Amino acid sequence: MTTVVKKPSDCSSDELTVFKQLLLAGDEVDNASLVARIQAAVCLVFHFTDNGRIVSISALKTPGNSYRAKVFKQAKSSERADDFPFELGWLFVVEEYRNRGLSRLLAERALKLAEQKNVFAITRIDNVPMCRTNTRLCFQQSGDPYRTTRKGRSYLLSLFIRCVGHSTIKRSLTVKK
Repeated sequence: MTTVVKKPSDCSSDELTVFKQLLLAGDEVDNASLVARIQAAVCLVFHFTDNGRIVSISALKTPGNSYRAKVFKQAKSSERADDFPFELGWLFVVEEYRNRGLSRLLAERALKLAEQKNVFAITRIDNVPMCRTNTRLCFQQSGDPYRTTRKGRSYLLSLFIRCVGHSTIKRSLTVKK
């Protein structure tokens, strides 16, 4: 098995198609402008089986200012959205390959390209494996879970942040009492 990190512009059309298909299979992203958002990512990470099948994906994204501001505001984070230029996201593992550490592997590979800048991630609070992966990668929950609705489903999301010098999380984080 092989893990590959690529700029979107360096991906084949087949790789981009499979990346999008896996994102949509995860049913957590909107199809609207998805191709443009994929193309705007810093990098896409693919995990290939020995026979060339893509079984896991992830990305380091550069979200727009208004999206970042909205997320940090909804989470009631005490952090400044402008201090977090990158988002770790679009992590999906094909069901039969789950529980093998692939989410952490792919996230680690994407985070290497964050150039020592702060990163945030948004995760459903009921996605326990991804919350655990975030914690293992030195992300810390910031603010409060917030409700969102997509395709008629309502669920809670948590904002996770990872600050430069991630081995010790920034001390200015507000502790909820």
